Amino acid sequence: MKFLSFPLMLVAIGMTISCSKPTKKSSEMVVSLKNNSLAIEWQGKDRLIGGLPKFENAPSNFSSFSTSGIDNKLEFLFQLTNAANKVTVGAEVFTNSNTVILSVSPNGNHSKKGSDYVGLFFNQIPNYKIGTALFKYAPVKAWTHPVQVKTMKDLNEEDNQFYLWQYNDSTYAAAAPLAGQGYVACIGKDSNNFGAKARSYFDNMSTNKVPVLAIAFGSDPYSTINNLYETSLTYMGKSENLRKNKTYPILFESLGWCTWNAFQHSVNEEKIISGLKSFQENNIAIPTLIIDDGWMQITGDWGKGSLAALEVSREKFPNGFKKFVQHVKQQYHVQDVGVWHAFNGYWSGIDTNSSLGKKYKNSLMPYQDRVTWGDKPVSTFYMPTPKSAEGEKFYSDWYAYLKGEGMSFVKVDNQLISDRISKNNLPFWNAATQAEANVQNAVKKYFQGNLINCMDMTVDAVYNFGSSPIARSEEDYLPEVKEYKLTGGNAASHVLCAGYNSLWFSPMVWCDYDMFQTHHDNAIFHAVARAISGGPIYITDIPGKQNFDIIRALTTSDGRILRTDVPALPTEDCLFNVTDSLPLKLFSKVGSTGIVASFNAADANAVNGTLKPSDVVGIDGDLFLVYEHFTKRHLLLKKNESMPFSLNRMQVALYYIVPIQHNAAMIGLAGKYNAPKTIINTDYSEGKVQTLCREEGVFVCYLKTKPKSITVNGKVITTAAYTFQQNLLTVDLKGLDKDTEKLIDIAF
Repeated sequence: MKFLSFPLMLVAIGMTISCSKPTKKSSEMVVSLKNNSLAIEWQGKDRLIGGLPKFENAPSNFSSFSTSGIDNKLEFLFQLTNAANKVTVGAEVFTNSNTVILSVSPNGNHSKKGSDYVGLFFNQIPNYKIGTALFKYAPVKAWTHPVQVKTMKDLNEEDNQFYLWQYNDSTYAAAAPLAGQGYVACIGKDSNNFGAKARSYFDNMSTNKVPVLAIAFGSDPYSTINNLYETSLTYMGKSENLRKNKTYPILFESLGWCTWNAFQHSVNEEKIISGLKSFQENNIAIPTLIIDDGWMQITGDWGKGSLAALEVSREKFPNGFKKFVQHVKQQYHVQDVGVWHAFNGYWSGIDTNSSLGKKYKNSLMPYQDRVTWGDKPVSTFYMPTPKSAEGEKFYSDWYAYLKGEGMSFVKVDNQLISDRISKNNLPFWNAATQAEANVQNAVKKYFQGNLINCMDMTVDAVYNFGSSPIARSEEDYLPEVKEYKLTGGNAASHVLCAGYNSLWFSPMVWCDYDMFQTHHDNAIFHAVARAISGGPIYITDIPGKQNFDIIRALTTSDGRILRTDVPALPTEDCLFNVTDSLPLKLFSKVGSTGIVASFNAADANAVNGTLKPSDVVGIDGDLFLVYEHFTKRHLLLKKNESMPFSLNRMQVALYYIVPIQHNAAMIGLAGKYNAPKTIINTDYSEGKVQTLCREEGVFVCYLKTKPKSITVNGKVITTAAYTFQQNLLTVDLKGLDKDTEKLIDIAF
């Protein structure tokens, strides 16, 4: 690890980030007609001008304009030339959240072709500075990656799932596409005009008041984003889907081992047991086991075929799941076992010629899809029907079987397909809502909601997660890829995308950065990202190749992950950098302590940046200890003071930012990536501090003066058993006491 130099002279940095949501006056947001088009004003300045509805492949020339409505519910009427019915744009202003909800009522003037959009576009964003869009990219369109938007030419035509931008006066705006009335919108542009496009994929549909776009404004980007999603999801009747209304599952507080990159489709009972044995022999607890793709009975090739049975393949698991699960729980102390499956059963759906397909023929629905492995432009597949709750019966029967075999949870992949399944069947939003409900309800019934949602970074999926709290927020981990690219890239681009994707995913779920291998060259880079992510951590190590030191740095001795209290987010100065040759800083918190991981996640040999305590949003205090995990260097900084740092290619630095209280600051067990999480609680008083630590290890803290006495679980520690250098106290807790938890009393 390169030495991180700390300057003698510190640079003062200006503004402190605030998480508070001040009460706003209604006059701060005004939506009105200006020059015969929609305009949005906030805090006395024009923010969006020139908003007009537009219909793909239908007339959009307007001859008259008028306004109606009262209070904060406004309607803007646009008369089309030679048309009997007026087009209505609805604008509902939510003053407490500085958010406006925009809808379009075509009143029969739109194209009746379901693939044509109903849209709304603005031709000006006055005093626009820069933005970042999260773009759902081809060919699969399961994931998003960030796009730096310097001008509207940089914004993709459509498929943007979120957009954050800043004005020259430092005001932020955030936009989210909406769904309803059979339609699902995306953010995009028309002739370089910013707006939204909503589609139903259902021909000849009678359309009324299509919700298309929500936009929030604010001085703080994080509260602006939270306001955006709280208002939008509540408006759509989806407030259950706010992360603040969800509970993190206990099951995912523990380390998992996933079979995918270890064995891929060749997974079987013998290989899994061999792997669990190798962990056990090295004193590594694996509380959670995820059996990925390869366990099923399918028709056709692995990774391409169709599901032929609900039951496990006896070729892979000769004794079935039940005896296998009982064995790994008894012999290897696994606590929970879960299995992977696709949203549609398997990659090509369900085999209708199998006994399974025949049994559930009344619960299945055909749909067409273009797949990368197919030799036809379009193929027909079958999945549990989203036309009614009848489709839920399929999942319920499957999960009843799996639960009876000892399974505790499922990982559901391929959740991006609702646009495909809706075509020629039912409107897009209806298909997505019911298809997700069929899975989510069955998971609640049999697995208490324990689910990893996957291939899901599309609003039609994530808006329908309900109370489901965990979702993949990044493309697959691809250990074999060394190239830097935002689609299917290396470790740097993987972490970059995961960090930016959290901007729009974390208001709804805890973000899952996917599995990784501890024996990979870039394992520490991946491990640190997961340590601060706030989400689950599961590895996919090949038995015999594990790096046990990395595993131990992520967990306690019983396999519990050291998880941050909140999802990691890019710091404010990184929001619009994207692929610039600058560091990516992700911040999170544990109690009152901030954690910042700084990555060279750019395609650059070196990057330079600055760090300040106020990079951690909402951190309290005036003076802070800044301690870097790898170099063990430290210094004191005031809240808005900054220090420079540099990182070589694929390098990461990990900073703990601890408020100084009564001339002391507790860091925790220095061998853990999330050292502050090893502290259960701390009581500070003048000249004394008492800390309860989770387990043994090397404990580190800052003291202004040399300690007078130290006890661990009531036993006095002699001066020979600790060091005190440059105001850092280091105590090796190993072997001092048989109790797992260590109560440390320090007088100084």
